[in-house]
Amino acid sequence: MCLIVYIILDKKYITFKQSIVMKQFIAIFIILLSACSQVIDDTNLTEKPDKKKSLENKEQLDDTPSLTEGEVISLTNGVSGSMLESQFYDAGSEHTVILVQGGTASMASFQIGKGPNHSMVQLVNNAGYNALIFNPDGRGKSEGKEDYNGYISQDALYAVYEYAESKGSVGIASFSYGVAMASGMLGRYNVTPEYYIEWEGPVDRYYVTVNCTGGAVKEGVTCDDNEYWNEREAINFVADWNINTFIILQGTKDHVQPSWQHSIDMNNEAVNHIDHVQINMNTPNTLHTIDSIQTIDNIDKEEIVIKTIENILS
Repeated sequence: MCLIVYIILDKKYITFKQSIVMKQFIAIFIILLSACSQVIDDTNLTEKPDKKKSLENKEQLDDTPSLTEGEVISLTNGVSGSMLESQFYDAGSEHTVILVQGGTASMASFQIGKGPNHSMVQLVNNAGYNALIFNPDGRGKSEGKEDYNGYISQDALYAVYEYAESKGSVGIASFSYGVAMASGMLGRYNVTPEYYIEWEGPVDRYYVTVNCTGGAVKEGVTCDDNEYWNEREAINFVADWNINTFIILQGTKDHVQPSWQHSIDMNNEAVNHIDHVQINMNTPNTLHTIDSIQTIDNIDKEEIVIKTIENILS
């Protein structure tokens, strides 16, 4: 039908006389021409896709990290009343590992692997243990305000601990400044996890701020603000812990600090209060100096944490 319209135009069969017939013809012609345009558009839609572009798009999608999702559970901070975003990864085990993120990071840091590597929650599950992650008040989808690992954050961790304990035995692994949240909760609540593992945690205000120059602290806070730091210096809670096994993991090149003195300080304090204290694979229950400890290659810290848990529970 479209072909007929174009032939008529080409052979000039139409003369534009001011007649009713011609006006009717023009109206019909416009309708036919619109139909032709639609046919042409539809033809373009049925063209074969560009295989090269499709492959490029697929590669882009494959490179986009995806979150490892677990069972969404409903938890509430018993002190602040805030609803806490949290997920449970069930491996059918009687042991649950609570993961505590560093700084003011989100729990999503445990849900995304590095390149082709598994996420932290996958590694825990693959080792045969349940994993439990959460966001304290003010992070992610959790209600409330960010507390920078102080009492309110520690209260949130306690709510998480109670849930984990309902599933069986519990272990805690914290990363970096998550040490303040974990240590504070252990010191303020009478809980007895199977172990506590901390990785390169800054244990007082001077390590947290790298000599008062920055860090994951509330805006405007200085190293002189004792009221603020009384809630957030991990080393000051150790004497009140009720645990038997404490492992410190320290890499040769710390992720923030210029040395590993912070781990030595924490070890030497804990030796006075905990039955089993150890830095990496060094001799347990030993007071250390910079020169007396062997550090580890911490590139794959997630795998090192898993191996440490397996060693403790074996």
